[in-house]
Amino acid sequence: MIPHHTRPKRNTTVGTRNFDDATFLLDASHAKLHELNATGALVWSLCDGQHDLQTIADHVSAQFEVSPEHAFADLQRFVALLQSKELLSFEEK
Repeated sequence: MIPHHTRPKRNTTVGTRNFDDATFLLDASHAKLHELNATGALVWSLCDGQHDLQTIADHVSAQFEVSPEHAFADLQRFVALLQSKELLSFEEK
């Protein structure tokens, strides 16, 4: 479990491109392209090293009308996946 106060930060080598309703992450170091849905795009935009997981989950909960608990649980899984792909890292507050 990733603590609530952890602040995810995007890998600076990963580019972001928005086309119509899709957001793409361009990971040149691994020659990979990742497509994000609207929820993923919101989360990615907030992974700036300034917002902690609880704050990001609160944004997701409000934007997509899901419970804060559900938003936080999904967020933990999503950022763990992004970290495993070396797209972001975590900073402790």
